[in-house]
Amino acid sequence: MVADAPAHGAAHGAADQDALRSDARALGVDLDADQAGRLATFAGLLEHWNRSFNLVSRQDVGRLHARHLLDSLSAVPWLAGTSIMDLGTGAGLPGLPLAIAQPQRSFTLVDRSSRKIRFVGNACRSLRLDNVTPVAGDVRSLPADSRFDTIVARAVADMAAVWALGRARLRPGGRLVMWWRGQSGEARPEDPPDDLPGLAQVTIHEIVIPGLRRPHRLAVLEAEGGGA
Repeated sequence: MVADAPAHGAAHGAADQDALRSDARALGVDLDADQAGRLATFAGLLEHWNRSFNLVSRQDVGRLHARHLLDSLSAVPWLAGTSIMDLGTGAGLPGLPLAIAQPQRSFTLVDRSSRKIRFVGNACRSLRLDNVTPVAGDVRSLPADSRFDTIVARAVADMAAVWALGRARLRPGGRLVMWWRGQSGEARPEDPPDDLPGLAQVTIHEIVIPGLRRPHRLAVLEAEGGGA
């Protein structure tokens, strides 16, 4: 689907890539020139194919750099282990930016939309990513022995629902990192649920994303079973 997509980094110039590296550094993420170029290419793919396939909100197209790339990269400092699952990846967010920034880790990107997963698979080929496995389907349909060190979930559901979906796929002592914006109906940000089964602790981190007016919150949920 993306065979005729923009050439590597063509959608965003060198100045944009330099800004991306600088802004990522402010989030504690060091990118080399190749990684910045791949992220720029990914932004170009999203922009190009969003016209036909509604991959992201149309109001976000003009702010892909901050709203999607940097916001995705903000989870890097909280990734643990080598196997990562992106639960409800949609168009590859946050999974593809994280996979570009963290080539030493393996990423499984899961979504129920086969159309979006086809985009993710083709984007992986365009970006020459060999550390990503796209999966179309429900997370509950994964093989019973599929376990991950970290699960990330961006704009999927409230905390209790995401934990219910993800906890069975975490290794003992594993970690779930989710974007938590205190949506209507959720507990206040300073009062995350404390009665979730199998949960050891929750910490909330407020993240200032360069280019966005409001801080975002990452909730880090630690599963029971960790040990020395």
